[in-house]
Amino acid sequence: MRVISRLASIFGRKKARRGLRVAVILDHGEVSVAGIRDGHVVAVTSAPCAEEHALNAVVNAFCTEHDLHGAAATVIPAANEYQLLLVEAPPVPAAELAD
Repeated sequence: MRVISRLASIFGRKKARRGLRVAVILDHGEVSVAGIRDGHVVAVTSAPCAEEHALNAVVNAFCTEHDLHGAAATVIPAANEYQLLLVEAPPVPAAELAD
């Protein structure tokens, strides 16, 4: 997940600017980025990105060009970068379950 931590340097942990969102999708040497302002897609790009250090450059340039710095970010890593594990639900008394 080094890639995710690299993107954190662009988006940081500060409170996001209201109405802005950036989606970053990583997939086998390519990065796709979409910028959303007030619920409307304002820009989309896709670029080859075989090296991790190039990822920051692509996303940073996109955010600068479209004034999206400070946006909330959603990052979707490539399928081989994560796995989902199903677990059993813990025993919880019925009185503590949400309605």
